[in-house]
Amino acid sequence: MKKILAASLSLAMLLAFASCDPDEGGTSSTTSKAGTSSTQAPTSSTADVSSEQPSSEPEDSEDSLNLAFKGDPYVDSVSTQYTMYTADLLNDGDNSSQSRWQSDATGNTDSEGNVDPAWCGIMWDEAQTFDMLVIEWESAHPTEDGYTVQISDDGETFTDLDVEAVRTGTFEADGETLNQDHQIDTITFEAVTAKYVRIYCFKAYVNASGDVKEHPSCYEFEVYNSADLEAAEGGESQVASDGTVSE
Repeated sequence: MKKILAASLSLAMLLAFASCDPDEGGTSSTTSKAGTSSTQAPTSSTADVSSEQPSSEPEDSEDSLNLAFKGDPYVDSVSTQYTMYTADLLNDGDNSSQSRWQSDATGNTDSEGNVDPAWCGIMWDEAQTFDMLVIEWESAHPTEDGYTVQISDDGETFTDLDVEAVRTGTFEADGETLNQDHQIDTITFEAVTAKYVRIYCFKAYVNASGDVKEHPSCYEFEVYNSADLEAAEGGESQVASDGTVSE
């Protein structure tokens, strides 16, 4: 009886496969979520710009403690020269070289790196409580004293936070020389509750050749609540200087 059932099942499978449209190959179609969020560059460098739809979250975002995955990007503008560096890449969980946001802010600059303001951040529909940011910058980044961290509940009136920040850089192949073109800021402060948080940049990094990096560019903007991190790991969890959460 088992042999008969097995033979019948095999025959049924063969008939089903033969009935598939050869052009379709018997496979079902899927729709990628990538690129569902886009941001248009404003006509003015002072205009607020955010993605029209929530950015795509990494597959494991449900288990992540990075609050940025729950919100939308909040930026001053998007580059009109490098249009691939859109706002939705600011919190997509990908810090590869092509996955970053870049501002279109232009205007007055000088040899010391003083530039017209630009910003990037995250906004939420509901207020979130947090006390830590991890910002991964590309070569175009503010100096360590060239930005402030600000919060808001309405996106119009912002309050500066009193913060402590540690900046670390990646290392060149020799393992000794800091790469000034790739910086990570780990920023801590007293816990706050807000709907908006942003990095407000006003002084740009000037490289060894004297080039003012006036268009801030960021791979990832991460937001954490250290109480959640500690609870998740039994009071021992920490965010390293590179933004990774210890397991």
